[in-house]
Amino acid sequence: MWTPRDASKPVAVELHHVATLMKLHRRVGLSIADFGGTKEFTARFPVLDAPSQFHADVNRQVLAELRHREVEFNQDIFSHVWDGIKERSASFGWSADTNLEIVHASDTILSLSEVAWEFTGGAHGNSSHSGLNFVAVDGKAVEFDLKDLFLPESDWGRRLSDACLTELRKQEASSVVNGTIAGFKTEELGRFTVSATGVRLHFSPYHVGSYAEGAFTVQVPWTALKSCLRMDGPAGELVCTRSVKPRRFSNGAAEGAGGVAVEEQAKEHRGWVLFAAGAPGVDPDLAQVQGSPRH
Repeated sequence: MWTPRDASKPVAVELHHVATLMKLHRRVGLSIADFGGTKEFTARFPVLDAPSQFHADVNRQVLAELRHREVEFNQDIFSHVWDGIKERSASFGWSADTNLEIVHASDTILSLSEVAWEFTGGAHGNSSHSGLNFVAVDGKAVEFDLKDLFLPESDWGRRLSDACLTELRKQEASSVVNGTIAGFKTEELGRFTVSATGVRLHFSPYHVGSYAEGAFTVQVPWTALKSCLRMDGPAGELVCTRSVKPRRFSNGAAEGAGGVAVEEQAKEHRGWVLFAAGAPGVDPDLAQVQGSPRH
């Protein structure tokens, strides 16, 4: 049983094995007593069980993208080390850390939230919050944009902008509260994830407030956008979708979990990603919890 934060009654759920949590890590460079420089790239990401061509293609694309980022971040390492030798500064210990988590998984749609943190010198690092969203097209995984969810002639942009302003005022995002931001263009709402209940917009630090305020998210239900949805695209799949149902785990493993449970083993940096299904009308809070899943 699982009790949502906004409900008094527990909800019966089933956990289904969807993916294995993996880690990509590489550290390059040379540093001795503050001389030299290093670059360290780390990415944690789910690898789907791949029961279909769509899921296998998602796995391939996600891994290829992360490997590309690793190569790009760690390039020019020799000049980086030399600069660190000349300047002798801790600012040459650079690092990048990316975490991908499943928000929604079905036979035709996959949505991943992404939090990427990077330090490349200066007073502190910075993080960015976004999403990766795929739809199955002829069995292959195709990444889709926010506009692909809506009818082009509809006023979806204004509706999302208004919904974001209302919610961000409630969350006391300073740039919205003080009037610096009075609305959002559609291209400013490109960082998003989706689920069967709605679309979630992600705002990184500095976007709608100061660095100290951190990141913000706004959840907009499909019901508030019903007349704008393009039902022959990803939105139609989401409204009618069912979660994937590969390997099943006992309901008891779901207690205390907020929809997705992850266990990471320190040695192998592997884990299990579990998806809570069987809770119609409830959008689980995607929390990470510790504990071994039981068959």
